[in-house]
Parts: sequence; structure tokens; C-alpha cells
Amino acid sequence: MSPCRTVRYRRVGDRGDAGTQAVSVEGGRPTPGATSEGVARLALLDLMRTVALLRVVAYHVTGLDPLTWLASMPVMFFVAGSLFARSMQRRRGLLVVRDRFRRILPSLFAYAAVLVGLYAALGLLTGSSGSVRDAAGWITELGVYDTARLFVPVISLEPPVGPGDPDQAVFWTWNALWYVHTHLLLAAIGPLLIMAYKRWFPPMWIVLGVLWTLDAVANQGVANTNTFLLFFVAGFSFDDGRLLEIPSRRLKQVTVGAAVLGLALIPLGEGMAINTWAPSLLLVGMAWVTGCLAWRGPLEQVAVGRLFAPLIAFVNRRALTIYLWSLLGVYVSRLLWPPEGGWFDLAWIALASLALTAVLTVAACILVGWIEDLAARRPMEWWPRRGATPTAGGRAQPGSGVEPTT
Repeated sequence: MSPCRTVRYRRVGDRGDAGTQAVSVEGGRPTPGATSEGVARLALLDLMRTVALLRVVAYHVTGLDPLTWLASMPVMFFVAGSLFARSMQRRRGLLVVRDRFRRILPSLFAYAAVLVGLYAALGLLTGSSGSVRDAAGWITELGVYDTARLFVPVISLEPPVGPGDPDQAVFWTWNALWYVHTHLLLAAIGPLLIMAYKRWFPPMWIVLGVLWTLDAVANQGVANTNTFLLFFVAGFSFDDGRLLEIPSRRLKQVTVGAAVLGLALIPLGEGMAINTWAPSLLLVGMAWVTGCLAWRGPLEQVAVGRLFAPLIAFVNRRALTIYLWSLLGVYVSRLLWPPEGGWFDLAWIALASLALTAVLTVAACILVGWIEDLAARRPMEWWPRRGATPTAGGRAQPGSGVEPTT
């Protein structure tokens, strides 16, 4: 007989750290049906992050405004908040923050090193501490301080910057690094947010709502940091089960209402993007999150099914590599095929750029993706395998997209 061990999962209705469901595990694998709820909930987060990340890459490559209607960034911060809260159940706050930084910075260091080499080859670096800017404020030569911020974004409250303007291909190598910066900042204050969430649940949401409103008014709705803060904290409510206690019918009503109102509030103009309009981003992001929860049954089946599970596992094991190195794919694509011309020209440019970026990103996952494994203290793999099997202690075996607590 194989030795029997215990895996613990929280019940859906739990709101604190207490309250776990013990299930039997024989030979290191759960008995059939014992862990279906825990695995399905984590698989749903993996599916949400997979779709969101692939949409982000598609938008970076094509710049098509309607793609922003799938509000990926709110979803990604929601997933990040849920996983952060899950880690906080078993470890002290400082250790969780340290581990988040440990998992992110090595991959960022590697990407930033390549960027600095590229900028040096293009003559876009300067030895002075400050960057050189043109009359419009865009950087023409990157200074030492701003170069350091590419490696360690959190040395400043402002996101990293780099050379070039939006019409230049090099601009797209660094512009999206704001996400890594924001993620690290939220992780740094995550333990304080968890404490406030547990001790002062209603007052905390009132304060966050007031902060969001003041920020939206002060910045005329174009700043989104507080929107992402809201979704990060909302992820805590997925982890402790509060959101899962809401009836499916009510979630569907919120989904439809938030989506319609969010799209209706998009300002009329040249584009229809919502990523720079906080009210629409908040509402549409809410619609996608509540929609995933309302239809979580079918989505969980998709997430753990044979057809998509390998892709989901790969994307989640290489999420940071995909996000960062796809930006170089965007850079090369824009060098080869500047987005100019009529609709037909732009269509084939978008398709060609997507194909090239996909090839370059997969190549990067093979060549440098193992950095994520080393940073997470997982066995190094050139090509992540499928496998979302929990083991004793609630950890996931290598191959799953589940973030371990160490």
C-alpha cells in the first residue's frame, strides 16, 4: 500500500485562514474527486490569465482598439491579487513579498540587459545621470538613472522609461514595462492590503472607492493605477470565497450591466480603446471578472480539459517571459512592417506581425524561459509540460500554472 498523506484545501465559503478540507493523497497523488474543487479554482485563474496575456500580446502587436474591450489588465491584476492572498495564508508577509520579487526580477534583469545592449548599439545611451529629451519630452538618450530603473523599476514610483516616441519601433521595447512596475509596487504593499482587508473590510472598500474617484477626477479619467489596485484587492475576495458566494444569476446581471455601461461610456473620438479611460476600464474589467465567475463551471471544464490544458500550463509557466520578450517581437515587426497604408495593408501587416512575434516569443521561451523556473525554485524545463496535480501541503507539481508559495 502507498503511504497516505493529507492535502488541505479551503472551502468555498471560508473567509479566513481557518477552515480547510482534508483529502487523502496516496503515493503523492490525490484520490479521484478529492481535489476537484481546489484544482478547478486554480485552473480557472490560469485560464483567465492565459486569455488575458494572449490578448495583451495581440494588442501590443496590432494596436487594434477593440481588443481592449477584453479588459486584460484588470483580469491579470485580479488573478495576481488572488494568488498573493493564497500565498499569504501560509507564509509571513515579508517572505511572500520577497518571493514575488525573487520570481520577477531575474527575468526582468535578463530582458533589461538585452535592452541596454540594443540601446547601446543604436547610440541611445548617455553617460550622464539624467536622460536627454527632445522638445516634446521624449527621450533621445537614456541616462544612467533611467537605465537602472529598467532593472529595478521600484526605485521610483514612476514606471520605467526608455528612448523613442510612439512612432518609433524602439518605443515599444519598454513602454509596457509599467505593468511589471505596478505589479511589484502592489506586491510590496500587499501584506498591508491583506491586513486592512481582513480587519476593516467595508471601510477599506469605501477608502479605495474614494481614492479611485479622486484620482479619476484629478487625472480626467486617464490614470489607471487605482483601477488596478481595486482589482488586485478584489482578488482577495476570490481567494476567501466571498465572490463565489454570490449567486450565478446576480453575477450574470452584473456582467451584462457593467459591460453595456462600460462600453457606452467610451469617449467618442479617433479610437475606441478603453485602456486609457478609467471608468470604462473599471466597468468592462468588472464585467469580464464577474462573467468568468458566473460561468465558472464550463470554464473550469475547459481549463482542465485535454484540449487546452497544455497551452494553459505553458503560458502560465512562461507568463513573464511571454510578456517581456514579445515586446522585442513587436519591435522587430515594426522595423520590418511599419503600420502604414489602407485597411488591406494594415490587415496583412497585423497577421504577419502576429506570426513573427509568436515565433520569436516561443524561441525566447525556449532559450531564456528556464530563468522563471530557477527563480521559482522549480526543476528547469526547456518546454513546460502539462500537469496541475497538487501534492501534499497544497503545492502544485512542476508543470502547472499554479504559483507555488516559495
